[in-house]
Amino acid sequence: SAVVIGPLVEGLIFRKSMFGLIKNEKLALLTSTLIFGAIHLLSEASFKEAIVNGVSYFVMGFVFGYIYIKNKKNIWPVTIVHMLSNLISVIGIYFL
Repeated sequence: SAVVIGPLVEGLIFRKSMFGLIKNEKLALLTSTLIFGAIHLLSEASFKEAIVNGVSYFVMGFVFGYIYIKNKKNIWPVTIVHMLSNLISVIGIYFL
């Protein structure tokens, strides 16, 4: 689910719908980035982990939004990048 379903659902919510609702591209990118990062902080076990991992959540939220914009709001390139990113994380968790 982290490699396939999560990126698909998050792409639709944080990119497709946010950029559809907010017409100003920069504001949509900022909003999408902040909400994406904040939602991912909810799974952190402690405040310390939230601070450390939060930076990467917000950066990835921005990167995914930027990829979405640069690909003319095509959901597939950003979804594939998100899937690959999560796949690398899952492999690291299970095998390293």
